[in-house]
Amino acid sequence: MDTSRYTVLQHSLREKNDEKKLLEFWKFKYGRPFKVVFCIHDSKIPLLEYYKKDSDIDDHTPEKIVDLFGVNNVRLCPKNNKKFIIMFEQRKSMKFLAENSDIARKWVNELNIYLRVIYAFKESTIIPESL
Repeated sequence: MDTSRYTVLQHSLREKNDEKKLLEFWKFKYGRPFKVVFCIHDSKIPLLEYYKKDSDIDDHTPEKIVDLFGVNNVRLCPKNNKKFIIMFEQRKSMKFLAENSDIARKWVNELNIYLRVIYAFKESTIIPESL
């Protein structure tokens, strides 16, 4: 068992991408939502891990891994509250579609909290109580 890994969120999500070629590749190859897991490794490395099935999560054998360093913002999409977006300083944004708005809201809230706690945002927005 990997004791350096802390699993924060785990839901089936679809990654949306504006690049038609990449979207067609994912649709053709996988055709269904991945189980996406937000993990923090070694108390400081934020990762999104993509799994085909639940047993792969237990074995810790992700199909794809994306780090979340340099995140600028995590928010719900204004036109569809089942979608949320992770925006980066120097990378393309990542868009996800959750099963419902409650799951999307949970992802946005938890990502914002944990990424701030481990200082993964480009600039920390935590203001000390005593100045």
